[in-house]
Amino acid sequence: MAEVSYLEWSPEMWAGVLRDYIIMSDNPHPVAILAACELSVWMHLIPDWMSALMGGNPAQWDDVVEEVRHLIRFDEKKAQS
Repeated sequence: MAEVSYLEWSPEMWAGVLRDYIIMSDNPHPVAILAACELSVWMHLIPDWMSALMGGNPAQWDDVVEEVRHLIRFDEKKAQS
C-alpha cells in the first residue's frame, strides 16, 4: 500500500483524526474547537458532533467534550444499524 502524505488528506480524513482525538484523549485541548471551525470550511456535510464542537464554549470545556463524545457515539450507533 502506498503511503499517503498528510497534505493529500481530505477534510473528512482530518475530521476522523479530530473525532478520534476527542474520543480517545483523556484530556483533549480546547484548541479542538478551532480545528473544527477550520475543517468545516472545507467540508460539504458537517457532522452534528462537529457543529457542537464549533459552538462549544472553552470556559465550559468539560461539558463540551461530554456532549461531543455523546454525539460521536450516537452517530456510530446510527451507522451500525
